[in-house]
Amino acid sequence: MTARRSRPPAKKDPPPRRAAVSDSAAPLEFFDCDLMLGSPLRAGIPGYDAANAVAELDRCGIAQALVHGHALGPDAFATQNRIALDAASAQPRLHACLVLPQFPLRRGQRVLSLVRELVATGARAFRLEREIGPASGALELDRFPDASACWTLLARKRLPLFVPAAHFPNRDARIAYGLDDVVALCRRHPALPVVLLNAPYVIERQLYAALARAANLHLAVTRFGLFGQLESFVAEFGAERFLFGSAAPWNDPAIARGAVAYAALPLAQRQQIAGGNLRRLLRLP
Repeated sequence: MTARRSRPPAKKDPPPRRAAVSDSAAPLEFFDCDLMLGSPLRAGIPGYDAANAVAELDRCGIAQALVHGHALGPDAFATQNRIALDAASAQPRLHACLVLPQFPLRRGQRVLSLVRELVATGARAFRLEREIGPASGALELDRFPDASACWTLLARKRLPLFVPAAHFPNRDARIAYGLDDVVALCRRHPALPVVLLNAPYVIERQLYAALARAANLHLAVTRFGLFGQLESFVAEFGAERFLFGSAAPWNDPAIARGAVAYAALPLAQRQQIAGGNLRRLLRLP
C-alpha cells in the first residue's frame, strides 16, 4: 500500500507585531503632564527643584513637563503655586500647572476671586489636590464655594483641569474609586477638558464607563497600560483621550514612558499620547 501523505499544517497568522526599539522610542517627543516639585511627605523619596526636575527629564528622555508645587504650612497654597511659576520662569522646558483653592484663604475672600487671579498669571493648566491633615476628606468638585462659577470660567477659556483619580466620594462600598462626580462635572461643563491622573489598571471597568459617558474626559497613562489596556482603550475611544504622565517623584518616569513608547500602536498615535495631546490641550505650538 502506498502511504498516505500527510497535509502540511495550516499556516497561522502571525501575532500583531509590537513596535521595535528602533521605530518606537526615537521619534517620540515626551511631554509629562504630571510632575511634582517640592518635598514629598513620604520618607526616602527625594523631591525635585527645577534643576533636579530637568535632570530627571534628561535621564528619562522626556522633553518637557507640566509641573505643580507641593508645600505645607499656613501659606502652603501661595507657596506651592509660586514654586511652579518660578520653575516655569527659570526653565523653559517646565510649564506651570496651578493648584486651585477649595475654600477662602482669609475672611471676606471668595474662591472665584482667587481663581481669577490664578488665571491672570497666564498659566495654561490647573489641578485639584486633596487637603492634607486630619480634617482632610474626599475631593468635592461642586460643593465648595463658587465651584460652578470656577468651572465655567475655566471652560470658557478652554483651560484644562487635572484631577487625581483617588479621593472622590464613593457611594458603592464594593469599589475603591468613585468617578461619578468627575463624570457629572464633565457633563455639566462639556467645554472643560478634564484629565484624570494616576488611575490604576485595576479600575479598568470604572474608567471605561467614565470615558464612555464623558467625551471631554481624558486619562493620564501612569499606572494604566498592563495587559494591552492602553491599546484596547485607544481602539475604543481614540488616541486623543490619553496623555503621558509620570506622577514623579512618586513613580519613576521611565515606567509610564515605556508603556507609551512600546505600546502596540501606530507611530502617529504614540506621538499623540507621548506629548501631542498635552500640547493641544495647553494650546502650545
